Parts: sequence; structure tokens; C-alpha cells
Amino acid sequence: GGIIHKSTMSSGKNNSSVLENYNVITIGDSVVGKTSMLMAFTEGTFPIHHMSTLGIDTSSKAVTIKKNKQVKLTLWDTAGQERVRSITTNYYKSSDAIVLVYDCKQRDTFESISSWMTQIEEHASKDVFKVIVANKIDLDDQVIDKTEGESLAKKYGCPFFETSAKTGQNIDELFKFVATHVVSSNLFVKKKESNKKDGRFTLDSFNNEGRKMRRKGWLRKLC
Repeated sequence: GGIIHKSTMSSGKNNSSVLENYNVITIGDSVVGKTSMLMAFTEGTFPIHHMSTLGIDTSSKAVTIKKNKQVKLTLWDTAGQERVRSITTNYYKSSDAIVLVYDCKQRDTFESISSWMTQIEEHASKDVFKVIVANKIDLDDQVIDKTEGESLAKKYGCPFFETSAKTGQNIDELFKFVATHVVSSNLFVKKKESNKKDGRFTLDSFNNEGRKMRRKGWLRKLC
């Protein structure tokens, strides 16, 4: 894992082949399981003890989609705390996809999705792909059922997924779905063409911003 410093990376199978890189940001309130979801996807593990993300953590993984095409997802795990939201919004405009996560046992995290959507509208590119995710579906006594989650996703015109970071249910499917969509939308090409037009970070400035945050103690690089 770690920060991707170039827009393309070697697949490892053939030195002449490179992988397109797409930035995916997970957002949502604290303790909804964003970090656990990413660990389940990138490492196939579930953390025994919860550690709140401070600022932004990064990881990456190659994903195989249709026709055996591989792409690299750079995954940005954001903190849910209000006090650091102004920092994480700096990264919205550079994202190709945003995964909004709530805890199906905590209604306040579900209701917060609307405020997260407002931030996306204010800071992200208008063509960014969004998906709403209900996490922790392995637990009993769910407060928000599937129908209510689907209704919220329909309101915002987003796909809806139910996942469990603990059991791994739908985790790989979620990120493969995201990768497939951003590739089919050809956002990688659009990003290169619009870097200077709409104020997006280039990947170099994206990483420069990350280095600044790491020096300030906000960003922890995952390997």
C-alpha cells in the first residue's frame, strides 16, 4: 500500500503495461467502519481494536474488472470528526469516486449523509461518482433497514450497497463496482484534460498536499 506518486503504475506482470490510477475517498461519521472496510478490502483483515482515523490515511490496491482489465485504486480514508472536515474537503475535488458510509445501527450516522452530500456538492467535481453504503449489516437489531437505505440512495441518485467489514460481505463487490464505473465513465481522461480548467489538483499536487499534512501529523501513510 501507500501513496501513489504517478497516474500510472506497472502491473508487475509486464513492464510495458501500466495501470490507470483512480482516487476513491471514503467519508462518513466516526466509527461507521470506514477504516475497517478498507482494511477488509486491501488486506483481508478486520481490526480487533478500533482506532479513529486522524486526518487522512492512504492505501492502494489493483482491481480486475471486465475483460481482465486491471486498474489501481488509491483509497483515501478520511476522519469523521467535525474539526478536520475542512482538511479532508481539500481532497474531494481530486477524487474520482466518493463512498459515503453509515452505520446501520446508528441513526445519527444515517442522517449525517445529507450533510456529507452538501459538502460533496460544494467541494467535489460535479461528475464525481458517489455510492452510499450501509455498513455493519452482520450485526443484529439494525435500526436502519435496507428499504430506508435504498430510499436515501434513490433520493441522491446513487447506487446503494450493504456491507460488513467484519465478515467481508460485499466489500470486494463494492470496490469492483466503483472501479468498473469510473473506468466506463472515462474519468481518468477527463481528469487529465480538466486539471487546469476546473481547479482540480494534479496528482503531483495531490501528493504534495499529503506530504504537508503528514508533516503536521494529520496524515499517516499505510503500507
